[in-house]
Amino acid sequence: MIAAALLTPMLVALIMMLAWGRAGWHFWLGTLGSVTHLAITFMLGQEVWNSGPIALQVGEWGVSFGWHIGIVLIADQISVLMLGLTGVIGLATQLYAAGTIDRPRWRFGYFPLVQFLLFGVSGAFLTGDLFNLFVWFEVLLIASFVLVALGGERKQLAGGLKYVALNLLSSALFLSGCGLLYATSGTLNMSDLSAIHTANPGLQALIGTILLAAFGIKAAAFPFFMWMPAAYPAPPASVAALFAGLMTKVGVVAIVRLLYSALPGLFDHLAPILICLAILSMAVGSLGVIAARGFRRMLAFSSVSQIGFILLGVSMGGAGLVVAVYYILQHSVAKTGLFLIAGEDERGNQLPKWASAFFFVFALSLAGIPPTAGFLSKFGILSLTETVSGPESALLWLPWAGFGVGIVSSIFTTVGLYRFGIPIWQRSGVEEITVKRPPVVAVGVALLATVSICLSLFAGSVFSFMGGFPA
Repeated sequence: MIAAALLTPMLVALIMMLAWGRAGWHFWLGTLGSVTHLAITFMLGQEVWNSGPIALQVGEWGVSFGWHIGIVLIADQISVLMLGLTGVIGLATQLYAAGTIDRPRWRFGYFPLVQFLLFGVSGAFLTGDLFNLFVWFEVLLIASFVLVALGGERKQLAGGLKYVALNLLSSALFLSGCGLLYATSGTLNMSDLSAIHTANPGLQALIGTILLAAFGIKAAAFPFFMWMPAAYPAPPASVAALFAGLMTKVGVVAIVRLLYSALPGLFDHLAPILICLAILSMAVGSLGVIAARGFRRMLAFSSVSQIGFILLGVSMGGAGLVVAVYYILQHSVAKTGLFLIAGEDERGNQLPKWASAFFFVFALSLAGIPPTAGFLSKFGILSLTETVSGPESALLWLPWAGFGVGIVSSIFTTVGLYRFGIPIWQRSGVEEITVKRPPVVAVGVALLATVSICLSLFAGSVFSFMGGFPA
């Protein structure tokens, strides 16, 4: 099932490539692939629930000799939840794109590119090896580079240039960190790295900082966030929504793997750095939300702020990690939905009646209004600041600073959503729509709204599933 969850999007993309001349098939093949991916992920989640984490040694390289080499895939609570998130966002954006993507982009391979992107994202969530994580990053980045520029519009190329440049810098840092880590440890397998006690802790701390910077760029954390406000307003709404829901979360999950799986001994060294990045990300993102002039640009700066919230939870360990993963789920779903609503808003005065209702669902969760999933995750992270603060803690006042900035950030996010949401609310259904969207567009947004509500109603079940995370 691990292999099936990984290979399904790749096989679907290859079938689409073989049917290149029949672009009309691409949507149906992609929809079937996304539904299949979700079904496999659900079965894999049941196995993890019943039996705990599952490992797959691909090709069984060196197993009989006790060698820890080759490709290792791990299905645990984090990877299963992220795979489910990938399937939901992939299906929702697929449905929305069917009624909004223009025919030239359709014929030039939009849907195969999305499946290749989902293939790379799935591999990044499942890998148990740092070098293979680098490989999966490159797979998804190649697909994302083309999706950003597909169409060749001037604003796409301008935004894509910053996106490509900063991600290439991230890849260079990542590869350098992997090389240094292999030179000092002799392995890049995460489970093996966690058991090694290095004779040079200073060098390992430097390597950990390099890797943290590489993953911070991909997560769009301060100070490497400027590619996001430049890149997200440029492509079609379905592409921006796909990126907002998944791309930055790959970087965040990589930070989680670094701190909890690969180099847990560096947690005390890296946690204060991570808290500082979280506070600055929330502060800068909040200012950007207030200053932004466009809806999509406001959402991009809001993502920077929300990434800060997530990193704050990750830096606290234990319960903070569990709440941070829950935050990733609710934020990805809500932000993807809002980017799709932004695509409807860009049509001018012609807004469907469902736009305001779904905007209301996503905005409440993103702002953290009770009793939404956004409120549960924000309240959980902010309430944990007391447990890691105080004179006896090496973190001292930093979590309390995160608490204060987090409150202000939530207020600014609410103001930004109000500023752009009121026009949407007023215009929805007021004027007759002359060019109507296919019903499948509304179905994609409705799927995300349903998942957002379910995350709130069944939060206890989600936390129970995540109970196996390391303390």
